[in-house]
Amino acid sequence: MITALVSVAINSIFILGEELGRRGFLLPRLVERYGFTGASVISGLIWASWHYPLILFGGYHGKAPVAFEMVCFTVMVIGLSFSLAWLRLRSGSVWPPVLLHTSHNVLIQQLFGPYTADTGPTRWLAGEFGAGVAIATAVMGYLFWRRRDLAVSPPGDRPAESHE
Repeated sequence: MITALVSVAINSIFILGEELGRRGFLLPRLVERYGFTGASVISGLIWASWHYPLILFGGYHGKAPVAFEMVCFTVMVIGLSFSLAWLRLRSGSVWPPVLLHTSHNVLIQQLFGPYTADTGPTRWLAGEFGAGVAIATAVMGYLFWRRRDLAVSPPGDRPAESHE
């Protein structure tokens, strides 16, 4: 438990940079132009594509075929983007997305993955690149999407109106 808490604290520093850019700066502008759904999908695709070079060339993947893992990773990230967008817009702060993103990374990468026995089919289901996590985050994203009407962008996030 202590290791997990220390990992969350340390990883939050790194995740803060990602979330300031994606959810702090980009998301409110995407919401204005494309609405909650479009902004969540677009920010998720940007997030996924940011990781593609690491998946393809940097060894950042699991043990299943890379094409399968890229699809699962993309579904997972887009599903998670709905949750992160909702938290960002509802709270008016990047800190709830930072904590969810960090907790997700710590649980998936440092606890869930290493402690999941490889039984053959496991590589297709478990971990950050498996279908199980992709389906779970897609369901979670859908639940946040159903409550999208509660995710209201705070006035401070809207660009100033031109009075010309």
